[in-house]
This record gives sequence, structure tokens and C-alpha cells, in this order.
Amino acid sequence: MSGRSNIAMLLGATLVSAGAFWAATAPGVSQEAVFASDLAFNAIEPITCPAEPMNVLIGQPVADVDLETLPQPFEVYAHDGEPRGEYRAERLLIRFDANGTVTNVTCG
Repeated sequence: MSGRSNIAMLLGATLVSAGAFWAATAPGVSQEAVFASDLAFNAIEPITCPAEPMNVLIGQPVADVDLETLPQPFEVYAHDGEPRGEYRAERLLIRFDANGTVTNVTCG
């Protein structure tokens, strides 16, 4: 067996042991629940930012942006403002300048 295979086996055994240890020591939590939650976590799709295809808005008057066609969630804010709330990787942010022209399209 190669060194890489030995490391992979050792790592896998360590992770399984750690999960079994946690499940055995956590009151009221079954080992099946721990492994099921691990599977659910690994099945989550990565969050994607929809900003790149929306870059066509840059240079357009913000008044001409059709809000009905924007991907949800989104926020439009002025050059002297900030997005509201916490960072959200999937939230489209459209910024416009003092003249009402879209200057930046990002996510956050």
C-alpha cells in the first residue's frame, strides 16, 4: 500500500472514530443522527453570486432597471449608502452614482 493510501485510511478511521466518540458521549444523540447530519451537510449546494450576468446593468440609468426581473434577493443602493444587514453571498447588490447611473454590480 502506498503512503498516500495509508494516510487516507488513517484519516478516514480517525474521522469515523471521532464521529462515533462524539455520538457516544453526547447525551441523547444517536450515532445515526450524527452520520445523517453529516450526509445532509455534504449535500448542500454552494451559494452562487448572480452578479456576473447582471453586469450588463452597469452604465444604465437605475430608473430603467426592471426590478421584477432581478434575481432574488437583491438590493439597490446609492453611492453614498451601504447595503443593509449582514453579508449574504447570494444577495445581488446594485450601486448607483449621484447621477442615477448603475456603477457597480456585486454580491454581498
